[in-house]
Amino acid sequence: MLDTLTKLIDYQSLMNQVVAYLPNIFSAVISLIIFWIVNRAIQRALSATLTRMKVVRQLQGLILRAARLVLYIFAILTVADQLKFNITSLLAGVGVMGLALSFAAKDTIGNIISGVAIIIDGLFKEGDWILMGDMHATVTDIRMRTTVLTTFDNETVVVPNQQ
Repeated sequence: MLDTLTKLIDYQSLMNQVVAYLPNIFSAVISLIIFWIVNRAIQRALSATLTRMKVVRQLQGLILRAARLVLYIFAILTVADQLKFNITSLLAGVGVMGLALSFAAKDTIGNIISGVAIIIDGLFKEGDWILMGDMHATVTDIRMRTTVLTTFDNETVVVPNQQ
């Protein structure tokens, strides 16, 4: 069986294709290294700027993650293009997948948007005392989707940000 397989493979043609594809792989690796360096520089500069502007810690983390995500997406698309993948169909697939995910995760997305609004508007911050329904609590942590509260009975309550 192995003999039959080796007869079917044209090694010279295969080696020619591999050698012809090596520049694409090399440029993709170089691009990844450049994107990694650019990401580090952007994260440092953005962090320093946000700290100088006295932006709250949660919003700084949100902005830094968003910048990193945008750069990663751009890097993946650039490398895929250099490796001769059809990125047009890839982008169309990502768009359809994003639409399907947005319908499936509408509550999660609503909580994330509410979390961003809470952080940006500064409605309350960690350490504030709040009244929610019949519950009196202290804000322990504001996360992207949830807010963690500690009641005066020392119970931890996790509340979705939309509430």
